[in-house]
Amino acid sequence: MAPSDRVLVQDPGRREHSHGRLREALARGWEGYVQDELILTVRPWGFDVGVIRAPTHLWHGELDTLAPIEGARYLARSIPGCVARFLPDEGHMLTARHAEEILRAVTGTAPGSA
Repeated sequence: MAPSDRVLVQDPGRREHSHGRLREALARGWEGYVQDELILTVRPWGFDVGVIRAPTHLWHGELDTLAPIEGARYLARSIPGCVARFLPDEGHMLTARHAEEILRAVTGTAPGSA
């Protein structure tokens, strides 16, 4: 686990919040979660990401041990016009510290995006 992730999971409040979200997500069963993981990690997606034309942003922590960086780098290279941000000191839970930046970018409200 990346040091940035370890700090987050050691916080009792954040850990309980995460456990609550996970309990809620799995309340009706774990089958959907497993299906999502298979689709994302094992099975072909059913389309070529090179045909994506919508504005695409990608953030990935370079220290992520759950979703390897090479998969994100492949997507960044393969999706036309993809705006990728690779964060060298972040792991899997980068949204905890970068949520505002991410939301501003995808909504077009980032400084200088007007």
